[in-house]
Amino acid sequence: MNNHVILLYQVKQFLNLKHIKIRFKLNFTPTLSTLHNIPQHIWNTYYEGWMKYLPRLKVLLDFNKLSITLPSTVTPYNFVSTKDEIYQLYHTMKTAYKSAYDKHLSDKISSYVIERNDNLQHNQTKMINSILNRKPRRIVLDRLSFIDNKGDYVFTNNPEIIEKEAIKHFQHQAGPPNIKDIMNLDSLPQDWKDHYDHTLQNIKEEWWNNLIEPITLMDLSSIFKKLNNNKAPGPSKITYEDITHLHEETLMILIKIFNACITLKVIPNKWKHALLFLIPKLHDWNCKLTNTRPITLLEIPRKLLVNIILTRLNQALSKHPILQFNNKADVLGQSTLEPLMITQHLIEHARIKKKPIWIVLQDLSKAYDHVDLRLLKLALERPKIPDIIITFFLNLFTDRYNEIITTNGLMPSYAVLQGIDQGEVVSPLLWNIYYDLMFHRINQLTHSHYSTFAIQKKNC
Repeated sequence: MNNHVILLYQVKQFLNLKHIKIRFKLNFTPTLSTLHNIPQHIWNTYYEGWMKYLPRLKVLLDFNKLSITLPSTVTPYNFVSTKDEIYQLYHTMKTAYKSAYDKHLSDKISSYVIERNDNLQHNQTKMINSILNRKPRRIVLDRLSFIDNKGDYVFTNNPEIIEKEAIKHFQHQAGPPNIKDIMNLDSLPQDWKDHYDHTLQNIKEEWWNNLIEPITLMDLSSIFKKLNNNKAPGPSKITYEDITHLHEETLMILIKIFNACITLKVIPNKWKHALLFLIPKLHDWNCKLTNTRPITLLEIPRKLLVNIILTRLNQALSKHPILQFNNKADVLGQSTLEPLMITQHLIEHARIKKKPIWIVLQDLSKAYDHVDLRLLKLALERPKIPDIIITFFLNLFTDRYNEIITTNGLMPSYAVLQGIDQGEVVSPLLWNIYYDLMFHRINQLTHSHYSTFAIQKKNC
């Protein structure tokens, strides 16, 4: 409708007599009473342009179903009636357009209000992004900047090169695998053997009895209560919602599969196939893979099984003194708040007492990708975790394949050479166990500790 108003405005201007005076430099100003004084050849030349507008005007009239007849040519005798018709039509269409536009604007505002109220309940992230005028950032892998084997910077939009470099980057982002032969305690350096030796740990095997109990429907039901819906599925496209709506008999079949995975020490090959979805870090990715953070999308049945084992593992770690006291950030009932508060209090104590204090910070880049499965096995044996569960964890992270998600589909799959999955729910807790050896060694270096004491005051 806006195009119709614009067309009528152009025709209205075309019928303005002052344009004849300007174009042909007449020595008088034409008016309705003097238009017959315009030379005929000038009139005919100017109003030949009417034929340019007439077909478009007829389309406009047909579209709006208006029964108005316009002349095939504009002459001094029909000029006034034609001009009045066009002017009246212009004002009618302009009023209709304004009414339609106001209604459209009102409907749009109402829809945004409804959407805002809906986001307030169901999509708070979208609401906050809208309030902060923050647009979600996405990575489109259609161009790439990288350093080639010669050390030169290369920029390309060649899909084959992008595919090759992306696979090479994520396959080797943690560096080459450790080629050292690490099979048992004797393979370790002497100063680390005692820290890995499970015979020297004051840990009882019965603390892990709940880990090897058969999985039941009650275990699965308790996991369902903790699930967050609308999570991205793995390659099979099976979602949490799909499984929660299964019949109880079907769920019992799934539980049999779960128990078989543990007792038979086998993980389905399809569960070892995952998707990588790339998201940017806090800064723009600038076509560099080093500025991306891959999220691993795993199969949902696998995640349910691991969730059940994780729950049991967490219960044992929170109930018994298995991990070092300062290494419980992901344990049930613990967080990073406790060590941060201790550090803050020590800094404040050193400032008040004017004592020296040294704090070492370690920035662990791609920590999960650097996990050596052979060392993970020894780290899991140290707290006397049952062998059947250790084998289950190791099977999760061996013979794996990933595919990178792009806007044009999936890249070819590639073998994952080392590390544990970023998207696996048990990975943070496995990292605690894997890294507990360092905390154990540090805690034994008593000569390097910062010492303080407090007197407990008794109530009178």
